[in-house]
Amino acid sequence: MLFVLKIGGSILFPAIEENTKILKDFCKIIVDLAKKGHKIAVVAGGGAPARFYIRILENLGLSSFESDIIGINITKIHAQLMAYYTKKIALNQGIHVSDHVCENALEVLRELKNNDICFSGGFYPGQSTVAVASIIAEAINADAILLATNVDGVYDKDPKIHSDAKKFAKITVVDMRKILVEQSAKAGMYKLIDFVAIKIMERSGIPAVIFDGRNPFNLCSIVEHLVNRDMEKLTEIGTLIMS
Repeated sequence: MLFVLKIGGSILFPAIEENTKILKDFCKIIVDLAKKGHKIAVVAGGGAPARFYIRILENLGLSSFESDIIGINITKIHAQLMAYYTKKIALNQGIHVSDHVCENALEVLRELKNNDICFSGGFYPGQSTVAVASIIAEAINADAILLATNVDGVYDKDPKIHSDAKKFAKITVVDMRKILVEQSAKAGMYKLIDFVAIKIMERSGIPAVIFDGRNPFNLCSIVEHLVNRDMEKLTEIGTLIMS
């Protein structure tokens, strides 16, 4: 399979402190998946470090554009860190890992011609890294977009606030857009996905899975279920988003 894996910053760096265990686990799993013949384009999020610097910019009265640039640069640092470590552990295992952090989807397309794994962070101001993952998936004609987050799927409202929040096993892109409009970008799915990503997913028709990345080994199960086309078991782990 060829897929895009977006690892949320809330998974990699939920706080400004060393958090190498999850990072190591993801990198090792990515290498193991590549050894099974899969190709992976990884997108790293910004997390607490990005929010820390964005707050500084806001306090200085700088623009949202400038804040976005800082956030993008933080995601690129996270991508570079993962690229270096993944390349180190893949050494002498017959797996080709690019340590070049891609700046756009065309670079991802080129890197995957000669490599099994490549990395990127954010691309442009105004885009989330989920949107970046969706754009990359469309460019490389990926089989799926895998979104590792700090919740176990898509809910109709924020499950951390609302005890009666309903989890979706499956949801269409159209229904996701409706919920986003109804919520007016307030609590709920806006933290997981944005309108740009929805638009790209809709036109590409590439399925996506939102799952709990706090347990990196969920990724192994999801890929296995995708390979076996066992969507029912997949929805036990996360939420399947379809066009």
